[in-house]
Amino acid sequence: AWAIAHNMTILSLSWLAFKLGNLNSSNLSTGAMANIHMKDRHDDVDVDVDVEMNPPIFAAVNRHGLLVFILANLMTGAVNLSIDTLHASNLEAIVVIFLYLCAVGVVALLLDWKHRHRTDEKAKIKIKIS
Repeated sequence: AWAIAHNMTILSLSWLAFKLGNLNSSNLSTGAMANIHMKDRHDDVDVDVDVEMNPPIFAAVNRHGLLVFILANLMTGAVNLSIDTLHASNLEAIVVIFLYLCAVGVVALLLDWKHRHRTDEKAKIKIKIS
């Protein structure tokens, strides 16, 4: 029961942090809504589109879910092999979890940045060829 309470507390605090970061949002979703004005490429008509803006880390983890999952599992194994987790102090446990979350997040963002950079390069090459 304490594990469920702990996880629900962490999830609730994370949700609250993102909601406080998006105070100007009128909806109850995770991200803020943005109205984007763009041209429809087929009809040359101006279109207003409502787009949900989520934190970049969410998009990065969603786009590279399998790689992030494998990395997280490998890191969990590395931590379990290198640290005596049963006898670690509370401070050591918090530091390990913090570093673990930061490392997984940074790798997800780097994968996403690399993916977007590669996609932008392909788009530039297509434009030059056309």
